[in-house]
Amino acid sequence: MKINIMHSKWGSHAMIAEWLADAFKRNGHEVTVYARDWHKFKTVEGEIIFIGGEPRLLSYVNACRLYHRKALYWIDFFVFRSFMGYKIQEKEYRALGGKLVCCSNTEREYLEEAGITVDAVIPRCVSDDAFNYKWIGLEDDDWTGEKKEVKKEVLSIGFTDYRRDNKIYCSIKPPKELDNVTRKGHELLVEFASNNPDWNVKLVTSTKELRKAIEIPELSNLELIEAGTLTQEQKYELIANTGIFCLPTRLDSNPLVVMEAQAIGTPTCYTALPPLVEMSGGFEIPVREIYWYPSGLYLAVIEYGELEKVIEKTYIFADAISGFGRMNARKYKASVVADKLLEVLE
Repeated sequence: MKINIMHSKWGSHAMIAEWLADAFKRNGHEVTVYARDWHKFKTVEGEIIFIGGEPRLLSYVNACRLYHRKALYWIDFFVFRSFMGYKIQEKEYRALGGKLVCCSNTEREYLEEAGITVDAVIPRCVSDDAFNYKWIGLEDDDWTGEKKEVKKEVLSIGFTDYRRDNKIYCSIKPPKELDNVTRKGHELLVEFASNNPDWNVKLVTSTKELRKAIEIPELSNLELIEAGTLTQEQKYELIANTGIFCLPTRLDSNPLVVMEAQAIGTPTCYTALPPLVEMSGGFEIPVREIYWYPSGLYLAVIEYGELEKVIEKTYIFADAISGFGRMNARKYKASVVADKLLEVLE
């Protein structure tokens, strides 16, 4: 089968496209990957899979309509929850054989409430290579050199931006708790490092954006690594060698990096937002409330004390969470997800 994978050029979508392409090729399929080349709809032969999110989807739907091509639209999450455009186009892209697949049952519910048909729910995937790594985040015993205790080290990875700089968040004054926050909640982990000198905290983050939100203290137990500077192998090694992986995100997102941590076997904790709760495999950080902005976007209010409690719980039950998370992540392997997408294509 000839398969054309088109993606929106976002970092995670580009990686997923390559992982899927490798999985399809191993099964004997001919695969080509395109980045934002919507005009290719006119000339490509074979099946088309579009990987993207809300902002780019309508462009691809329109391109298929224009060139009378069918495609499988595999979308992760809708930020603005505005579905009118898809509802208007649905009849035409379905007449061409097009199908809509989303990544979580949460998104499926939103779409179906808007009267839009969803053909399947298939989660995003992680590279099969992630399973070749194994969590080794344990301290060496001073006497025997054997691994003994879980490292008191927290790692978080994510592109952090200062949400109050974004015009869609500035139209109304949010609660005080959201005055100086980042999308990934990394300011909470800076506070954790400050309050817990016996723990090390590593943040792979956008340091410039993080400094817009808070003043970062000089701490010997806090290490900042610029996001986007690590190779995939370096990222996996970093995840494998930490004690706990934590994602205190304030906004629903594709939990790809948490899936990768679980595939490696690293114990995880994350915010109790729908896509992450549905993913499961780790401990959840409670959300006190979700604040909705006039634009339709929102941020979660997370109490620092709850974060600290969940990190401690993850540390105590690290071995059990490691095994459970790794087993849970098997359903996100690229080879498994590729087979599910083929079922929908056929």
